[in-house]
This record gives sequence, C-alpha cells and structure tokens, in this order.
Amino acid sequence: MTDHKEKFISILEKNRVSDRSDDLLEYGRDWTRKHTPDPCIILFPKTANEVQKIVSYCYEHNIKIVPSGGRTGLAAAAVAANQEVVVSFKKMDQIVSIDIETGSVDVEAGAILENVQKAVADRGMFFPMDFAARGSCQIGGCISTNAGGLKVIKYGMMRDLVLGLEVVTPTGSILRLNSNVHKNNSGYDLKQFFIGAEGTLGLITEATLKIVPKPKNLQLALLATDNFTTILEILKSAKLKSLDITAFEFFTKPCLQAVLDYVHHCRNPFAEIYPLYVMLEIDCGDRMEDLQYFVESVEHLILDGTLSLNHQTFKELWAYRENIPETILKLGQIHKNDIAVPISSMPSFIMKLEKMIAEKYSAFQVLLFGHIGDGNIHVNIIDTTRMPMEEFTKITDELDMEMCRLIKSYHGSISAEHGIGLLKKKLMHLHRNPEEIQMMKNIKSVFDPKNICNPEKIIDL
Repeated sequence: MTDHKEKFISILEKNRVSDRSDDLLEYGRDWTRKHTPDPCIILFPKTANEVQKIVSYCYEHNIKIVPSGGRTGLAAAAVAANQEVVVSFKKMDQIVSIDIETGSVDVEAGAILENVQKAVADRGMFFPMDFAARGSCQIGGCISTNAGGLKVIKYGMMRDLVLGLEVVTPTGSILRLNSNVHKNNSGYDLKQFFIGAEGTLGLITEATLKIVPKPKNLQLALLATDNFTTILEILKSAKLKSLDITAFEFFTKPCLQAVLDYVHHCRNPFAEIYPLYVMLEIDCGDRMEDLQYFVESVEHLILDGTLSLNHQTFKELWAYRENIPETILKLGQIHKNDIAVPISSMPSFIMKLEKMIAEKYSAFQVLLFGHIGDGNIHVNIIDTTRMPMEEFTKITDELDMEMCRLIKSYHGSISAEHGIGLLKKKLMHLHRNPEEIQMMKNIKSVFDPKNICNPEKIIDL
C-alpha cells in the first residue's frame, strides 16, 4: 500500500491521508459492532474532482472503496473490514446555496443534517428530514440509505426530497443528475439508482434537496392507551378530521421506563405508566384549538393524555421519544431490527411477533417503538444477562429468520429505513425473489464492472 499511499498524498496532501490506527478504527466502522474494522487507509477529499481522481486510481488498480459519512448507520453499510480504502466526506460539508424561489438547497455530501436544517431555517424555510442522529449524520449517508425518520408521514422518505445529485461513478466519471428543477421527464431518472444504494453504485458528492415553507404552528399530544388497535383508530380519526399530521409515533411501556430511569430531567408525564403511548404532532396553523378538540373527541380511546402548552413543553414531550434509542442501550446487549408492515396489519403482526418471542426466546426483553404512522417499527431485542456475544448473535440470527418469515407473510419489508448493508444481506432472499436479486446484480455490474465500490454490501456478485 506504500506506493498507493504516495499517490493519494499527491492527490490530497499529506494531512488528508491517514493510516493511523485510531483513524482506521474510527472511520472503518459505523454504529454497529459486529464486524472488526480493517481498512488500509482513510482519505479526506475536499472536492468532487479529488474524489474523481481517487476513484479513477482505485478503478485502475482494482482497489476496493468504502464511502464514509457520519457513520451513524445500523446495517454495517459503512464498515470496511477487508483492507478497503475509506473515502470520508467529513471535509466536504459546505451548504453551497439556498434557492427560496425554487424551494431547494444545494449541499455537499458531508454536510451535517442539523446544520442544513438550521441554515434553511435561518432563511425562513424548512428541511423536513429529521431523526435522532441529526447532529452527526451526513446528507450523503441520508441519501445513500434513503433515510426516513420522524416526518415521513407528511413529507416522505429522503428519496422524495432529492431534486438532483452529483455522483462519482466507480469508473471515475462525474454524473450531474437533474439539478434545480422539479419537473424533468427527459428519459430515465438515473439519480434514483443512487438513492438507497448504500454507496454500492457510486459516491455521492453533492445534492440538491427540496425545502418547504416552515410549519406555522406545531402542536404535540402524548396519549396513553393499552392496545395497538386503538392506536390505529386514533390515526384513522385524525386523518378523517383532515388534521395536518406531521408526525405519528409510538413506544411501549419499557421504552418509557428506560427513559425515566436514565434521563434525569425526564419525569413521568402521567400518574402511572401505561402499556402504550402515541405521539401525535400536527400543524395547527392559525387554529390553536384543533389539537385540543381532537383529543377531546378521542377521549373514549385513550387512558390519559397531555398536550404541549408552549415551546418548552413541546420539547419536553418529544424528549420521551427521542431519548429511547440511546437509553435502551444501557439495559443490556441489544439487537436492533427496523421493519415495516402495512399499517392496517400492525395489531395482528405485533401480536404474533410478541407471541413468537415469548414462546421461543423468553430470555429476551422486547422493546418496540417507531414511526407507526408510516408502518415502521423498530424491534429491539434486549439480553439483560449479557450472555457471550457469539451465543447472542447465533440466537438473534435465528430469531431474525423467524421474524422475517412473519414479515413476508404480511407483505412487509425487512428494512424500512436502515438499509441492508452487511447485517441483513443474508435475509434478502426472504424479501426479494431470485429475479429481483439477479436484476440488482445486473445493475451493480453495469455501474461497477470491477466491483470496487462498497463491495459485499446488499448483495454478493
């Protein structure tokens, strides 16, 4: 690798090329910890032209590449475990321009989501992609995983927010796909291939994203109930009353208990702890009383409820949901799954899932939360005994297979928003038929004939 390192230094300068052990560890993995990171070198380009030179050189010399963003992924899509070159977008973090008339923002791939949100807000607009890792995830990673998050019920997935992309292909070409127009029917929409492709078809270097007017008056209700059928009745009622729903979340009793135990400023909002909770966020516009009237109309469905009275209580109520992913890590070893089923099938699916786990995997605790308004559940399997990791992995692999067969029977998805990466690759055959998988392989071969770009992720060639 010495000769290759000198070439990379000639492209980037010495201080943006690293083979230090701490950098190899940090940039060679994401939030998952099931694979040992083993990259050969970390590169920090500042421009698309530098990325192009890196990729062209790697293509010529058959060097494998792993793109690296904020490394907040949960599917091991950003793991470099086989002496790959890691291309980090940390230094490509600029917000290039904001076009209010068109409703767009142009950003480099390494721009932090929260920074984009703030920059757009400062201009009086709103970028609706939002989830807990907003302070560290990068836009390129959000696009590469087709991120979802809290606002999908109103604004859609990341795919729905991308107007244009600049991409360096594995062969070293730069593609500029669409730009700042909302309508473009001139042939195939090639940018869609790269959204959700997890960096396997090319390296995203810049993106043009949709922005929208700010919500006028967000109000939040936290409602307690005791069954999932009731949750869907609340959702149905909100839709039939034409409420402008901007988020519809749920979590179970153990999730709230974990937050109360480990987040000291969070106090139980009710007199007792209930089995299930719903968070309904709506844009009331000029009608401040809409949410209160709605909650009164569904009182017969809920056990208790509280509303945000001001900005402070709005933040306090959201804290119960947003602190869940971090606090449940303290309960024991955790195995995460991110799945989707048709919303109307949710009560039946969850009943069967919990029954299966209780009967066959009773040593584990199950914590459920997620974006129930769009059919997305985060299934968290907790081992409080902290059994040996090898044993825990073996058992949860078996559990995954059973759960995915159940998901298939409901025509759901084994990955709603986290992606496939390395972790779920072995489950693909349960969700995609052989013809679909072969078509994916064909597409990969067209874009990446030497299989150098994030190899072994999603599918094997």
